[in-house]
Amino acid sequence: MRRLLLLTLLVALAACVANRVHYVTLDHPTYATEAIVDAPRPRVWAVVQAVMAGNPLAVVNEQATTLTTEWSFTKSDTTREVVQLGDQVESHWVETRERITVEVSSVGVGTRVAVHREVLENRRYSEGIGRYYAADHYVDSPSSTVVEHRLLDEIQRRL
Repeated sequence: MRRLLLLTLLVALAACVANRVHYVTLDHPTYATEAIVDAPRPRVWAVVQAVMAGNPLAVVNEQATTLTTEWSFTKSDTTREVVQLGDQVESHWVETRERITVEVSSVGVGTRVAVHREVLENRRYSEGIGRYYAADHYVDSPSSTVVEHRLLDEIQRRL
């Protein structure tokens, strides 16, 4: 009985050690995230505020004409988490936090609009035997610029 218990414990321990988590970053497109538009700065600023009205805003600086959203939770558009549990392999998009900053400034021939997106990935780490906890361990993440590009297109379309 003791040998059976020891053998069972060793098999369980070997299965736990075989658990692995790794990350795969996919190729991602990059687009322009800033543009110079032929419109006065107050008009561009009003359009930016209208486009961003649906997002929870953290900071709106009227003097510097910058606008930053609250952190929001989403899924990565470039990184997949691959979890190997013994013989089984699971893959899913990594959870992320992101926030967007839009800057509007005057330049010689028009108004410059720049959209910046900050993305942090939630990376898992092993704690204990065979257990994985997602414990707010966020790291900078490469991301495509699709979101920024769409937002910039929407701002330009409304002008």
